[in-house]
Amino acid sequence: MSYLPMIFVIAAATLAARVGGFHLARRSLPPTFDRFLAWVAVAAFAALAVPDIVDGPGTVPGRVLGAIAAAVVVGRSLPYWAALLSGMVVFWAIGAVA
Repeated sequence: MSYLPMIFVIAAATLAARVGGFHLARRSLPPTFDRFLAWVAVAAFAALAVPDIVDGPGTVPGRVLGAIAAAVVVGRSLPYWAALLSGMVVFWAIGAVA
């Protein structure tokens, strides 16, 4: 079985998505769609982080307290890297104590 046709289809789909994104960027979007796009990064991060909070490495209190620390940092409108750093520091501190 040749994977070449599948590779070309995936490449064409990726190219179409990128070209479509560039086309949308040149147009004025409705305010509702703009508000929706502002939350896409947060939703993607939550989709990656929540499964590890529920069932990931380390102790449950460490994971939960790290997530709470990160949420507090984001709630104070600090950048995402600060939230990641604070959550990991709390997680590692709880792991070192436990």
